[in-house]
Amino acid sequence: MLKGKINICNFYILLWCLYLSQGSLGIRGTWISQLFLLIILAITVFNLFYAVQHYNIRPFLKTALAFLTVLSVYGIVVMLNGERIVFGTSLNLVNKSSYLKNNIISILPLFSFYVYARRGLLTEESMKNWTWVLLLVATLYFYYLQEQALQMALMAGSNREEFTNNSGYLFASLLSFAALFYDKQRLQFALMGYCILFLLSGMKRGAILIGFIVMAFIVFNNIRHNKGLHKTKSLILTLLLVLFGTFSIYYFIQTSDYFNSRIIKTLEGDTSSRVIIYSTLYDHLTNRTRLLEMLFGSGALSTIRIAGNYAHNDWLELATNQGLLGLVIYVVYWINAYGEWRRSNKSQPYSVALGTLLISLFLQSLFSMSYGNMEFYTTMLLGYCLAQNHKCTELRRI
Repeated sequence: MLKGKINICNFYILLWCLYLSQGSLGIRGTWISQLFLLIILAITVFNLFYAVQHYNIRPFLKTALAFLTVLSVYGIVVMLNGERIVFGTSLNLVNKSSYLKNNIISILPLFSFYVYARRGLLTEESMKNWTWVLLLVATLYFYYLQEQALQMALMAGSNREEFTNNSGYLFASLLSFAALFYDKQRLQFALMGYCILFLLSGMKRGAILIGFIVMAFIVFNNIRHNKGLHKTKSLILTLLLVLFGTFSIYYFIQTSDYFNSRIIKTLEGDTSSRVIIYSTLYDHLTNRTRLLEMLFGSGALSTIRIAGNYAHNDWLELATNQGLLGLVIYVVYWINAYGEWRRSNKSQPYSVALGTLLISLFLQSLFSMSYGNMEFYTTMLLGYCLAQNHKCTELRRI
């Protein structure tokens, strides 16, 4: 990354890092952050057209583009609709443009990273180098969110010092990068250990669950594919990671009342109001009688109008907002995603990384928000993995 002149891919990633760090840098909501986003979107749209013109786009990417097109149409419609949408009981108005914006910046960058990887501008070595920069950005973002939550608590007259931190999913995404360090296992396990600490500190239960499943997948593949002394090293490092994770959990149990309360709530079946949201949306879906609404849904942001919140489940969100149309496209999207991993060379690190990404995103689709909430960390690694997979497939055909 630091050798030679900086290529356009490095510039693009740097812009994303600055945009994600806008709160830490004190430029959130300023013209500077908007300029970063404008440049990012311009480069991204250019790369979309480049990908379509220069590469034989495989089914998964075609489905992703079709999916984004449908979501964008719904986003434009809701923006043009004069209806005021209120978020929950807070009576705060929903920024309706956020639906279109979030889906675009979540899905579209996938094509940029795919193009850069196909062109050789995003390589395994550069991915490894950028991992440490992304780790720093995620750490700064964690403390920024922590500081924001603390200030809000003080304004509300509370003396709380511990909060659920949504940056947990960033660290869960970074765990997939660990698969690329197959040849440097000490660095690989150090990265996983560091992410464990922030996953537990963030106390985001979904991110913690995904994080530990991703680590198990990586460790399993290490042991499976390594031979001789390398396998022995993998087993020793795995044991150390398990001991570190166990000690970390014990430490948080002993020192954090909030961590304990999160565990107790989980054991008691507390789902952060998800059951109420799910049942409300399910009742709405089962009571729909109009054919058009069943086929095309109730429109973007309808889950907020009906249940006062996002569904926190992609399948319910799509069934409500886009109806059968959205569900069918999403099913095809996941079938093609699985097809990408199935056709990959399982002995290659990109295949392991791709597997962890798909596991992570699919689990998020069940109890959180996946397709509309992908940080560039995820699309960066996903685009790289897809490009490597397509290169390998093309070589096998020669």
